[in-house]
Amino acid sequence: MKDITRIANILFSITITIALIGGGLVGLLFLLAVLIGGNTGESLAVFTKNDLLPQFIRIATIAMLSGLVRFYADNFHPLSLNTDEKK
Repeated sequence: MKDITRIANILFSITITIALIGGGLVGLLFLLAVLIGGNTGESLAVFTKNDLLPQFIRIATIAMLSGLVRFYADNFHPLSLNTDEKK
């Protein structure tokens, strides 16, 4: 279980970092597209929406999945309704 936790932790760290940087990049590209305007801005916005954004959403999904695997491999259930706390 420790190996699964370690691998999931590494995968989560890498993918969440890429997803966060990608989200910022997408936002900046949309802002740049608005500032440029015209056909060039339109093509930049369409490229960002159709090509970049779906890739970063997939990476964020992998991050969420690896984070859940890490929680359950460690037997840590933060969303549980169980009120018993371990001390």
